[in-house]
Amino acid sequence: MTYTGNDAKTRAGGAQRRIAAFFDVDETLIRGSSSFILAQELWRRGIVGWADLAVAAKGAWKYMLFGEDKKEIDALVQRALKCLEGHSEAEIIAIGEEIYDQFFASRIFPRAKELLDNHRARGHDVWLISATPSQITDLLARRLGATGGIGTQVALDENGRCLARLNSPLMHGAGKVGAVHWLARKRNIDLDLSYAYSDSVNDLPLLRTVGHPAAINPDTKLRLAALAAGWRIYDMRWRKRGELSSGAKKAAKRSAKIAAAYWLARTLVRQLKRLAKHR
Repeated sequence: MTYTGNDAKTRAGGAQRRIAAFFDVDETLIRGSSSFILAQELWRRGIVGWADLAVAAKGAWKYMLFGEDKKEIDALVQRALKCLEGHSEAEIIAIGEEIYDQFFASRIFPRAKELLDNHRARGHDVWLISATPSQITDLLARRLGATGGIGTQVALDENGRCLARLNSPLMHGAGKVGAVHWLARKRNIDLDLSYAYSDSVNDLPLLRTVGHPAAINPDTKLRLAALAAGWRIYDMRWRKRGELSSGAKKAAKRSAKIAAAYWLARTLVRQLKRLAKHR
């Protein structure tokens, strides 16, 4: 869906209020960075150079290890815009279709897809919201059966070719919050009854916008914030089914207690042996 950030006065009519679920994309719905996957294909086609790919790879690596960095994202966006300048929107869409089949489809977290499908079955709107170009977000939304996608809008000229500037706020942090409020007005969404899912602490403003926030594969800071707030946490990188069952959680706690007791016992034995030697 096209969001330029200039529709603050949009209002929905008197229809029944909707419930929506908002999903971040990278490390929430799919493993890894969608922007880096796109950059790889652009490099293969000669649209970006080695240096551009190296910068994108560095950004993806740091993202996996440390989470998002806004300054680095802004720099990557500006570099990407210069690479895309002059290329047609149709070309970007065609590339997106190819990389979905080659890469995205196999990287979708099964449990995240189940959550998405569950919201659809309950009659909820489902929106993907990501800093990745809107053409890719729209494609992912269409392929996953979501209501729609909101991504970063690259400005186009009259011939549908990319310009080296944005036509919307970057869908990151406050940009996502603005887009969600715009969409809520446009589609009469009740945010207090709605849901949001993300992996990054940078999406805390988005998560706090809805009544039912949850963390998927959260970075350290988001995990701490989610634990403090009592939000649901899904760990999907290592388990196919996402959350630990209650039985598994109890077993994990028991194992931790046993390990702690064992460590304490070994420490006490060592101390007693040392005391015995000095007698």
